[in-house]
Amino acid sequence: SKKRNSDIRSTICGATFILVTISLIISVALILGSKGLALLQGEIKIYICYIILAPSLILSAVCAVLRGYFQGCERFEVSAISNVFEQITRAVFGLVFMLILRKYYVLGALVGSIIGNVLGDLVAFVYLKFRSRKLNVQYAYKYVNEGKRVFKYSYPFIT
Repeated sequence: SKKRNSDIRSTICGATFILVTISLIISVALILGSKGLALLQGEIKIYICYIILAPSLILSAVCAVLRGYFQGCERFEVSAISNVFEQITRAVFGLVFMLILRKYYVLGALVGSIIGNVLGDLVAFVYLKFRSRKLNVQYAYKYVNEGKRVFKYSYPFIT
């Protein structure tokens, strides 16, 4: 029914709004705190790894919402295929970039691995976004109340 589809879309957009907002805040904090975290680990040069990793948090948040949508629709193959694409991309590009950057020793290998991680999230996001194109998921403030409702009902399950 049209009302049910509107409710589903509103719920997905609300969840997307809340998760993207939270992950965006955490990403900015990660970027701003990257040098401090690197110092805590005793190697200032790895701050670049935190900066490269930050966008992955946002992509992962959107992927989680879209995977949840497809699983709720009992279309498990979409979620499974996105996971397979993500892992293959992470492994292949992680290794490729590790080999390309190995001249920079451990830091190069670490950066290569993280680039593979981000690319894996990006591939999963693109695939899920393509599969959900009819859903027309939006990131807009008008969905904040729906997002709060989703968070309220899901919070007991994530604690």
